[in-house]
Amino acid sequence: MPKDKTKAPSKEQKKPAQKAVGESRSGAKAGMLKYAAAIIIVVVIIGAAIFAGLYASQNQEGSFDAFKANFNSAQRVAIVVTAYNGTVLSGTVGCATAIILQIASNPNAHRNTSTIDFGIINQSSCLEAKGLLGNGPNPNYTTTSVQNCVNLTTSEPAIYINYSATMNNTVIKPRLLYIVGTSTFLRQCGIAAEIS
Repeated sequence: MPKDKTKAPSKEQKKPAQKAVGESRSGAKAGMLKYAAAIIIVVVIIGAAIFAGLYASQNQEGSFDAFKANFNSAQRVAIVVTAYNGTVLSGTVGCATAIILQIASNPNAHRNTSTIDFGIINQSSCLEAKGLLGNGPNPNYTTTSVQNCVNLTTSEPAIYINYSATMNNTVIKPRLLYIVGTSTFLRQCGIAAEIS
């Protein structure tokens, strides 16, 4: 019988095969680490997005229903208007009056006018009434600083009505309804029908 002339591989010839097996193991480990790192990054991004969404929702505009619920359930509320001149005064106070009449006469969400704090801001001061008297004599207004009236809008659910010669806009936050509008917009005061 002829001898098999194929020789068994030498030690040097075996080493590349072992090295290839070691490389594939380290490559698999590196792939697993990359996969785990990608998952961690995705989880962190999702967590950051959820946190940013929650933070933004607390500081941005809200729904009218949320404002209305806060306004109707509060012990006291504020209505603040600007009145820099006669045109502004007639528009802002007229709209505020329509809102007050609506919330005082609503049978479902009735509010006693004595729980409504009212402020009229001019260029340098503010006329403020802590609670409006229903059918009785005129409320007892005191002259205070503009800042004191503005503070009403942060301490209580509030409606702030402002005049603009050129724009109409409404900003809704959970505890503040900011209305700015032209004379025509404020005369119509559509929010009065919606507030009750």
